[in-house]
Amino acid sequence: MGLLCSFQRCFICGQSGATITCCDMDCDLSFHLPCAMEAGCVTQYITPYRSYCPAHRPEQAVQATPEPGTLINENAAKSDC
Repeated sequence: MGLLCSFQRCFICGQSGATITCCDMDCDLSFHLPCAMEAGCVTQYITPYRSYCPAHRPEQAVQATPEPGTLINENAAKSDC
């Protein structure tokens, strides 16, 4: 594997030695870890240690506004204590 990695070109900087590959089955993009951080790739440092190029990185749904009654200060203000 080490020999194969020495020929992989980083799709971000263009240099050889890219050891990380996007885990999407249809993607063959490889990259260096420092380049990945610059380009918006996602590397998961938990098992199973997956890495994604920017096009295939997972997106997390984020709720922008908290639901009523879920704020700590709001609940404390309504308490009878």
